[in-house]
Amino acid sequence: MKHLVSFRSDPLPAALGADVRRMLQREHGLRPFSAVDARDTVRRVAGAAHALGLRGTVYRGSVDLRGAEVDHVWLELDGRVVDAAFPLLEDRFVSLLRRFVAGDVEAEELAGAAALSSLDARVLGQFPETIRYIGEPVWASRPMLPPAGLQDS
Repeated sequence: MKHLVSFRSDPLPAALGADVRRMLQREHGLRPFSAVDARDTVRRVAGAAHALGLRGTVYRGSVDLRGAEVDHVWLELDGRVVDAAFPLLEDRFVSLLRRFVAGDVEAEELAGAAALSSLDARVLGQFPETIRYIGEPVWASRPMLPPAGLQDS
């Protein structure tokens, strides 16, 4: 039986939020987070959080854009959504994402728009009230990252 969780918009605690923001700024500066390869993005975010000593849970589910629903993955930290893949705080990107879901926009255009968006447009706890994150944990019984040199089986 699936246990879906619906997240509410809630800012990360100040100290945690500052550390996470700095870490994600560095990662985004090295290589922009991808909206098209959200799995790679969530792995990078989880790895960077792990480097800070934080434990998060990857969720798989959907982002409800009120009229369009997108299959997606994101990281939960301290009960909050950390989604570096989708710059959902930018109305232009949300509109483009809705058109992508409808098949009216190519993946390259969506990827380009996300790559140009700053980290400030990403969800770090808070997101517009017109958007909902609904999902279930994945990899819940496995460590987020295998010890160095070991493969996950």
